[in-house]
Amino acid sequence: MTDQESEAAPGAVTPRPPGDIPGRLYQQPVVTIISFGYGHGAPPQAHLTFDVRAHFGLQDPGPGLAGLTAEDRRVADAWMALGEIRALVRVIEGAALLYAARASVTIAVGCGDGRQLSPVIAAEVARLVGYEGHPVTVYDRDINRPAPARTPEGTR
Repeated sequence: MTDQESEAAPGAVTPRPPGDIPGRLYQQPVVTIISFGYGHGAPPQAHLTFDVRAHFGLQDPGPGLAGLTAEDRRVADAWMALGEIRALVRVIEGAALLYAARASVTIAVGCGDGRQLSPVIAAEVARLVGYEGHPVTVYDRDINRPAPARTPEGTR
């Protein structure tokens, strides 16, 4: 069995990809996922940015959840119970894996306030990408900020 065929044990050196230049330090690509709220400022710099406000963010995830954040399991469960959110997570996971096959990638997911939907999506994408063996970092930029006021159109 060659190094390329062997399973990497935790803490083991990752095998070099085919065609890599000998003598060059190889570091496994890292996937960074940033959740944020558009109501708290401009999106962070990223290779891919998903704006979930108009298509997904106007739904009410359930009674009694409005003042909570994604850190509450009930919020995550309510959002992930929606089929379209699960489908979106799979799309973002696929993009992350595609980009991470070549180099490190930063993905940003933004909702209105950055307290519920975008952190739920970021956490679920991170879980799935991590299962594929990629190192993942998640940063929830606005999860602990107060929710911005709603506009007359109902968006944040």
